[in-house]
Amino acid sequence: MPVTPNEADSEDTADIAIARRVMTRITSGDEQLLTSAELDELLAATTPLAFYRQRAGLTQATLAQRTGLAQSELAAIEARRKSADIPTMGKIAEALNLTIDDLVVSKSPASRPANRQAAR
Repeated sequence: MPVTPNEADSEDTADIAIARRVMTRITSGDEQLLTSAELDELLAATTPLAFYRQRAGLTQATLAQRTGLAQSELAAIEARRKSADIPTMGKIAEALNLTIDDLVVSKSPASRPANRQAAR
């Protein structure tokens, strides 16, 4: 279906507003960007939690202390031996200055390292 000039202008205006908000978040440090190498590390990591914890330079013990979790519980979540509920994931995300979405593993086959390598 063809887009009218007014619809295109409206979409462009909305896209520009989104881009400005993202740039503001990046500039303020509220949004984190990954290098290509970091993205490869994230995709190869056992879990996003393991990647982001290590990227932040934190030990499991330090992150556990910041979240009020036992180190053994955090280790089990990081190793996928235990699921975390939303409030727990929220505590972890907040301690790492992330969102819960950053810590959730995508089920998409294209996001898995083996498939990503094949797609190159």
